[in-house]
Amino acid sequence: TMAYPCPQNYRCPAGSATPLLCAAGQYQPQEAQSACVSCLAGFACNFTAFSIPIDCALGYYCPGGSSVATQNPCPIATFNPIAQGSSATSCEPCTAGMYCATPGLSAPTGGCAAGYYCSGNASGSTPSLSSGAGGPCPAGSYCP
Repeated sequence: TMAYPCPQNYRCPAGSATPLLCAAGQYQPQEAQSACVSCLAGFACNFTAFSIPIDCALGYYCPGGSSVATQNPCPIATFNPIAQGSSATSCEPCTAGMYCATPGLSAPTGGCAAGYYCSGNASGSTPSLSSGAGGPCPAGSYCP
């Protein structure tokens, strides 16, 4: 058995000769513990890469137990401008007048093309009416 307390981010089951590093997606904030706990939602835990839980990256979300801060990108037509996103609901629909072309965005890609309107959830600058996210500017209307 060990003659010193088990360190943080390790587990020391009864009879352990050496501390065991918490598995990816787990952590242990206290000393002298026999088990690790699941990483909190909004964070990533991987102690082979870093020593404390890190914030989930902008444009991504991290459910509980995440080990990589960029594992779950927000889908196309959405974005997440804040760190510590904890679920897919952390991803916001693309802003009206803008489009979100790729997964994992922290801000919209850009504005809708001249002659088109984007009503939200647009994935391209020239949405079709069938997309439900905008379309060509109607005749007699102004779409900058």
